Amino acid sequence: MIARVIHDGSPRREKSFLSLNCGAIPPTLLEAELFGYVGGAFTGALEKGKTGLIEAAHEGTLFLDEIDAFPLEAQVKLLTFLDTKGFIAVGDRRVRQVDVRLVVATNKDLRALVDEGKFREDLWFRLNIVPLRMPSLTERREDLPQLVQQFVGRLNDRHGSSRRLDSEAVNLLGRYAFPGNVRELENILERAFVLSAGSDVIAAQHLPEEVLNQTVPVRHVADTPLTLQAALAEVEYHYLKKSCARHHRQVDIAADLGVSQPTVQRLLKRHGLTPSSIHL
Repeated sequence: MIARVIHDGSPRREKSFLSLNCGAIPPTLLEAELFGYVGGAFTGALEKGKTGLIEAAHEGTLFLDEIDAFPLEAQVKLLTFLDTKGFIAVGDRRVRQVDVRLVVATNKDLRALVDEGKFREDLWFRLNIVPLRMPSLTERREDLPQLVQQFVGRLNDRHGSSRRLDSEAVNLLGRYAFPGNVRELENILERAFVLSAGSDVIAAQHLPEEVLNQTVPVRHVADTPLTLQAALAEVEYHYLKKSCARHHRQVDIAADLGVSQPTVQRLLKRHGLTPSSIHL
């Protein structure tokens, strides 16, 4: 979505926006898919050849997801293209020049992969020009109410209904860690929507076991009416207070909670907490 926003907000917006998930293509075919090939280049190749995504995205944007899955042996060809704006299709000898904005994404630590010899360091430097870090849902819980409203609204529009979450379901979602991020939230809500067929309310019983069987305590009892925003604030306060009792530096609290130091600074201010003042 971010790559699409970048494309639509640029002078390239009238040209093609193409995307490829590198992890979804067998390594042996990824080079041909990206750079194209001439007829007869390999067994099973189309007789007339095939235009690759890089050439098809000329003057537009090409988005490569899961760039960490890009084959090591083909990375030098991608690096050469980024340096020269030229490439040679599989089985061809002619250098083709194109103008493409390349945006890549990964949920892996590319620097760590470089250290392990699984990703070329020169390619990592070439790609790491304007990095954008997408925080996990756990780091931006304030977005949860809007996301829930959006997903439930879409489901209501699709099925012609007007369902809502009850307070206990809201409370449980507010406590959950969402290891699968926003995609998991969307899947949980869609599942709950299906299981709540015939009712106007999505209740706790419609949520999956991993959400129901949480043991994270909050300051309010479960049957106390809470908005989703209030429930999230309770969870934030609980985790933050516990971490403040263990650590006295914001950087250590950030490492403990798996968030950035600026996020910790913002949360401490929001909840009126100071690490040195917490005693449990």
